[in-house]
Amino acid sequence: EHHCYEFPQIVAEYRRRWSKAVVTSSLTENGEWSEFTSGYDLYTLPWNLTCTSMFDECAALMRDQRYVIRRLEEVGVLDGTTAHVTDVDELLRTLCEQWDDYTGIVDWKTFILETYGHIRAYAASLLKSKKGAANVVQSDREISASFD
Repeated sequence: EHHCYEFPQIVAEYRRRWSKAVVTSSLTENGEWSEFTSGYDLYTLPWNLTCTSMFDECAALMRDQRYVIRRLEEVGVLDGTTAHVTDVDELLRTLCEQWDDYTGIVDWKTFILETYGHIRAYAASLLKSKKGAANVVQSDREISASFD
């Protein structure tokens, strides 16, 4: 039997501590996000923010266009989009579980629209550059089909 199942509170506490350390190391002295050069940050920073119940900060990161573009460039459009959507889902699921304690100010509908809008815009710009400036992306379906 695995010890993680025997001591869930201890595992959860150390997960929160690790996540807090990752978040802290990803911020500059001014409290701004780093340049996202670490692949580890690109993959895990949203999860770490969610684990520490830093929901507003996670929402800000997830809709930060610099982060979205860097993530998609690093891991590719399909894998980056999958990771981003998964992180948004996990953020919202965890937030719902802790809703009674939430005191933040994020407009979650706007958050979702902006976050997915950045992904769509980046994918559309890639498509446009492949096709040439004369061809404009017509629909989300065209974007999706081009990355299959």
